Amino acid sequence: MRPPPQPIRTGAVWAGIGLALLGHLMCAGLVAAAIWGAGDAADQALIGGSLLGQLVLFAAVVAAGTVLIVKGDRGLGIGLFIGWATGLIVLPLVGFGLCVALISAS
Repeated sequence: MRPPPQPIRTGAVWAGIGLALLGHLMCAGLVAAAIWGAGDAADQALIGGSLLGQLVLFAAVVAAGTVLIVKGDRGLGIGLFIGWATGLIVLPLVGFGLCVALISAS
C-alpha cells in the first residue's frame, strides 16, 4: 500500500526553480567562456554550446524532476520543471536586451 502523498511545499518549489535557473546561468557562462576562447569561430561555439548545454540541462531536469516526483518530493521536482521552462524563455530575452544595450552604448 502506498503512503498518502505529502503536501507540496512552497519552499521546495522555489528551491527547484532556483536550481534550474542556476543551471541555465551555468550553461550561459560556459557558452560565454567558449566564445571568448574561440576567437573567429565564435558563431559555431555560440550555437553548438547553447544547444548542447540546454540538451544536457533538459535531460538532467527531466531525470531528476521525474525521480523526485515519483519518490514523493513533488515540490522540488515541480520546481525544477518550472524553473527550466522559465529560464528557457527568460534567458534569451535577457541576453538580447544585454546585446542591444551593449550595441547602443558603443
